[in-house]
Amino acid sequence: MKTSIRNKLIALLSVILFAAIWEILALFLDSPVVLPTIDAVVSRFFQLAATKLFWKSLGFTFLRVIAAFFITFIAGLFLGFLSGLFENIRIFLVFPLSLIRGTPVVALIMVMLFWFDSRSLPVICAFLMNLPVMTDSVSKAVKNTDKNLLEMADVFKVSFFRRITHIYLPETKPYIEGAARTVFSQGWKVVAAGEILALPRNALGTLIQDNRLLLESSSVFALTLCLCLLCIISEKLLFKTITAGLSVLKRLNKSKSAESPIAPKTKYFCQEEQDCITIENLSFTYSGSNENLEEPVFKNLSLSIKCGTTTALFAPTGRGKTTLLKILSGLIPPESYEGTVKCLPVSFIFQDQRLVPNLSVLKNAALPLYKAFGKKGALKTARNYLSMVGLLQKEKLPAGLLSGGEKQKLQAARAFSYQAPVILMDEGTSSLDEKSRSELWKTIENLLAENKRTLLFVTHIKEEALAHSSSIIEF
Repeated sequence: MKTSIRNKLIALLSVILFAAIWEILALFLDSPVVLPTIDAVVSRFFQLAATKLFWKSLGFTFLRVIAAFFITFIAGLFLGFLSGLFENIRIFLVFPLSLIRGTPVVALIMVMLFWFDSRSLPVICAFLMNLPVMTDSVSKAVKNTDKNLLEMADVFKVSFFRRITHIYLPETKPYIEGAARTVFSQGWKVVAAGEILALPRNALGTLIQDNRLLLESSSVFALTLCLCLLCIISEKLLFKTITAGLSVLKRLNKSKSAESPIAPKTKYFCQEEQDCITIENLSFTYSGSNENLEEPVFKNLSLSIKCGTTTALFAPTGRGKTTLLKILSGLIPPESYEGTVKCLPVSFIFQDQRLVPNLSVLKNAALPLYKAFGKKGALKTARNYLSMVGLLQKEKLPAGLLSGGEKQKLQAARAFSYQAPVILMDEGTSSLDEKSRSELWKTIENLLAENKRTLLFVTHIKEEALAHSSSIIEF
């Protein structure tokens, strides 16, 4: 509270200092045409505000700014995602966006005067000048999306649509919001500049130019300050309105979602006599810059695992345990290794907690399920497994606010709810303390008792391998 009051006082001091410097300069110059006093500007503003022309001009200017903003936002979001996802599109857009970015605003407006009428020109210019800002910000945010989350999406066969809505958008939201604010504030400047040069009817820019020609300095200053204040106020109101609207929609969605009952438990059966994992003569070497220094991770590795068993993969750090799981899950494609690898469909509990932090616990658990169950079925099934791991009460909480042990339980719920007979776990307990480790294993054992699966887990702790597996593979 004290910090907030102090910040407001500092901001007020800045305004007072600015006003004092202005008034001192105006009195020193003693030339109303060059720099009118604050009193003259304020007085002139109220005179203008009493006219219909002022409010009509303000309304049309505001509509142009809003139109330019939403067109730029939608186009920039679309092009930004395309260029962030597809390198060829990014390269294709480099030249036109660089050309627009390097063109001075005034030069662009003068060129556009040959092609467009004065009413639409400010909107088009604001759109063109701000499009590179929006596109570049979104593109960079998309390219910087956590690659581990995208790997998780690959394992669970998450659809392109769900990757956009559940991974890319939550990850890029802060960057999109920052770019949108920049685009909106710059939109006011470019629209005003376009109006001053194009002189459309009913525009604040036209009023500024008309008063400049008449040497009405106080009117020019009053209208300019009006534009500045409108930019600041409208930005805050617009984004607060959007945020409030999204919050209402989110609450409505949550209330609808909360009405859905827990789904009936889905059973996945394993035929215990069948080999669900078979590896024959597997050889794999990570490619590097110096082939002479490369050493194979695996050389003629062969093993088989029966369905319905719990197997520990035990080896010291750096022996390729995680690499083997990536091969089994398909993250490392067959063309990258030699030998035969046969594995039934897999689910994954990752070592690093691959959860979308801004997404709710429920949506993180449901992410792999939409394709198989549809939206309602996915949420019901996810709730069922959240209930089994003791996280149902936290379903609306962002996953990033969970403790380390709870995050791993959420990963277990997600993995077991997915339609796969084989579950891989890569050092799933390595980041947990002893109590959380024990609770996670109890949770996993309960899930295995409920729905029999094949569990292959990686560990470098011999005691863990002995305590929780029916067989151990060492290499």
